[in-house]
Amino acid sequence: VDGFWTQPVYPTENTRDEGDASQDFAGVYSSYKGLGKETTLDFYYLHLSEDNATSEYAFDTFGVYTTGKRNGWLYDAELAYQ
Repeated sequence: VDGFWTQPVYPTENTRDEGDASQDFAGVYSSYKGLGKETTLDFYYLHLSEDNATSEYAFDTFGVYTTGKRNGWLYDAELAYQ
């Protein structure tokens, strides 16, 4: 399981660069290989938000991705909900 959180940095000349406290991008990602030697399931959650006074929004995405091999065929599929 991996998690992250970040804020964008917009560099400017001759000043110290700092993160934009009004924006957040965070998520959690996990892989599961217990269904068999050739199958992988990946689960993820992503969050993007803006808390600026002129524009506020928040997006949350939940998803699952699978890939594998069966009877000589390779497959993959992804489902996500936002």
